[in-house]
Amino acid sequence: MSENDRPTKRPFNPWPWGIGLGLMVVFVANGIMLYIANREKPVIETTRYYEEGLEYDRVMEAQRASAALGWSAAVELVEDGVRYELRDRTGGAVTGLQGALAMRRADTTAYDVEAAFQEIAPGVYLGPRAKARGLYRLDARLDNDAGAPWVDQRKLYVP
Repeated sequence: MSENDRPTKRPFNPWPWGIGLGLMVVFVANGIMLYIANREKPVIETTRYYEEGLEYDRVMEAQRASAALGWSAAVELVEDGVRYELRDRTGGAVTGLQGALAMRRADTTAYDVEAAFQEIAPGVYLGPRAKARGLYRLDARLDNDAGAPWVDQRKLYVP
């Protein structure tokens, strides 16, 4: 057998290996994303859809009335709880209000907290402390005898 009769060795082609490796990267990335998505608890569902819809409409109307007051709130997480500092249109402290703060999580009700505000300084109100780390929805309501309540709804991450 001569040298010319030997089968020639084909050169290495990286394309099939590259395509296979690319597919493996996609499968691994999807597996990681599925793991991350499934390790968290699901959002709590409710059977009171209609009542909660009506309550949401009432909250939205109260928020519009609160916006008309022109007050602003600075919210801060402190060691003792959640601190709200309320200012009126002119920047003056809003004093003499009473109300409550509800802190709710979407993943579980075990860490939900609701307690009354305490006015610790003129225009500064202290709410409850969070039970655990995570993202909370704050529902604040403060009012006095002479007018519409001030309501606020926002999110706060507790590290």
